[in-house]
Amino acid sequence: MIDPHSGVFLTVMTNRQFMRGLGCGLAAAGMLLAGSGLPVAAEQDRVQIDALYSVELNRFEIGSFTFRSDLSTKTYALESNAEFSIAGLLGWKGQTRTQGALSGNSTSPALYQFDFESTIKSGSVAMNFKDRTVTGLTVLPAEQPLPGTVPLLEQHIKDVSDPLSAILSLVRAKGPNPCDRKVSIFDGKQRFDLVLYYRKKVLIEESQPSGQPVEGIVCKIKYVPIAGFRETQELRDLARNNNILITFRPVPSAGLMVPHAVRIPTAAGEAVISANKVTIKGPNQMQIALTN
Repeated sequence: MIDPHSGVFLTVMTNRQFMRGLGCGLAAAGMLLAGSGLPVAAEQDRVQIDALYSVELNRFEIGSFTFRSDLSTKTYALESNAEFSIAGLLGWKGQTRTQGALSGNSTSPALYQFDFESTIKSGSVAMNFKDRTVTGLTVLPAEQPLPGTVPLLEQHIKDVSDPLSAILSLVRAKGPNPCDRKVSIFDGKQRFDLVLYYRKKVLIEESQPSGQPVEGIVCKIKYVPIAGFRETQELRDLARNNNILITFRPVPSAGLMVPHAVRIPTAAGEAVISANKVTIKGPNQMQIALTN
């Protein structure tokens, strides 16, 4: 059974977890202007990002997602749209939105909305935040926790980000190393951490010269479940996995660390999420195109 509810962007292992991560967690890479009341940044302060990613499983393309972001020095609004299909039988579409406040590379979400539909079921998650604490939560369809689920307590919804806001904090990482950090995430059902460790540097091939550095930084990702989960064999395998890798590409001109590729070993084979094209627009008519 496919359950695409979880927001584990970088940590999908088995078939179920793979689809769950593609459903919402992959959408956590997505960023598009939500346009739902957040004040728009002044033109001279804005940085906008448009990107297209492809998703492959065992070298076969199974889906894609697009994103656009609108960032200022103090606010952000993001949205992603994703669509996946396996052998024409298992289909899934999802849209994720978030908006909030920025302080350096720290995000403080205000609103989060996730909607999905698949060949099996549809649903949504809506959350409100204040000071990085969840103040409102609606999950549809409503479901009672299954026996053996680690209960969510009040402390589990404090000092957390939604999946998109958490990834944004990594994209805006300062300094030459986006690794060696932890992000605390609540996706509406599960509270978990993603811990990044430095692995190596790699060269990135471009189909068109961008004028940006071509040396990428590879981080290893560890998934640490905290609450709202059942300790199944799938989850134990997921938490033990040491081979989830994300490659960030520094874009110094825009002050960003763009996710370039993610490699995820799964029970069905290796999944690879890779950037096809990323366009960054900023102050003073700055425009950067990364094409792979």
